[in-house]
Amino acid sequence: MSKKRQSAWRVAVRRSDGSTLYYAERTSRQGQSEWTPRVNQAHVFATENEAAAFAGSCSTNADAIEYLVQRV
Repeated sequence: MSKKRQSAWRVAVRRSDGSTLYYAERTSRQGQSEWTPRVNQAHVFATENEAAAFAGSCSTNADAIEYLVQRV
C-alpha cells in the first residue's frame, strides 16, 4: 500500500532583477515580514488556499513583480 503524501505550499516573490525570495514568516521589524532567498527556510502552508490567500494579500511594486504559490 502506498501512502499519499501530504501537500505543502510556499509563497515566493519574483523580483524585477530576476531573483526569487521566499516568505519566511519571521518578522524582522514590527509589521514587516521577512523574505529569504533560501528555499529551505521558507514557511510552509498546509493548504494551497491558505498560501494563495497570503500571496493575494501581498502588494506588488517596482521591485516585486508577482507572488507565486509553489508546491513543496
